[in-house]
Amino acid sequence: MGPAPAGQQQRGSTSTGEPEVMELALEGLGKEKASSRKRAQAEAPAEGLPQPVKLSREELYKEPTNEELNRLRETEILFHSSLLRLQVEELLKEVRLSEKKKERIDAFLKEVIKRIQKVPPVPEAELTDQSWLPAGVRVPLHQVPYAVKGSFRFLPPSQITIVGSYPLGTCMRPDINVDVVLTMPREILQDKDGLNQRYFRKRALYLTHLAYHLARDPLFGSVRFSYPSGCHLKPSLLLRPHGKDERLVTVRLYPCPPLDFFRPCRLLPTKNNVRSAWYRGQSCPDYASLEPPTPHYNT
Repeated sequence: MGPAPAGQQQRGSTSTGEPEVMELALEGLGKEKASSRKRAQAEAPAEGLPQPVKLSREELYKEPTNEELNRLRETEILFHSSLLRLQVEELLKEVRLSEKKKERIDAFLKEVIKRIQKVPPVPEAELTDQSWLPAGVRVPLHQVPYAVKGSFRFLPPSQITIVGSYPLGTCMRPDINVDVVLTMPREILQDKDGLNQRYFRKRALYLTHLAYHLARDPLFGSVRFSYPSGCHLKPSLLLRPHGKDERLVTVRLYPCPPLDFFRPCRLLPTKNNVRSAWYRGQSCPDYASLEPPTPHYNT
């Protein structure tokens, strides 16, 4: 066969070159789309990350306020470094209570105070006559020797005060404890209650009656006694809410006498408030012997 005509050769070269041109065009279009996607990704703000605040020139160079000047002065005087202040603030964010949790705790404390004020009274009886206690209820105090003078009756607290770190705003997570002081009415106390564990027994009976009635309330999931600092003479009552809020807070109840009920001169380390004859079970005290001081008991 002879060579093809010139027209056919030109048409053949054109038809074979068209796919190459199309491929180059598509490749260039793909690169443009990829670069535009990269620019969009670079310009799109990342989720969850703080974004820079756009300020106008006037806002950028305006004079600092008094609050900002005080903050800078505090940082210079108290922290000596802005970095240290940032570290302290971040640490406090980890341990401080949130506002939502504080609202839940406050609501629980209001209910606790209402329940305490509604506990029924108990008629007066001798300290050795504890028959008014329900069956199976034990007093959280080792009453030895058992015989002691004095009488007891239960009345609701004359004052209920929340003390400690919670009202000061310094209560820290994760274990949240709220201390509540119950001021016992002066009517249930006597002048010589500082002698021979009388006050401690009245205090323990006061807590026992509270614990019995609060344990029957569905508001509480846990009601138990505790001995702060290992002192067996001064138990406290621990309350926790019921249900999913059981680990929300622990309320600690501390009964205490009215202000200035005990004379400070009777609580000096050189004074005796535990009579030897009573402690040893002697019927006739020996007045000739000197009573040893009881500094640990007096504290």
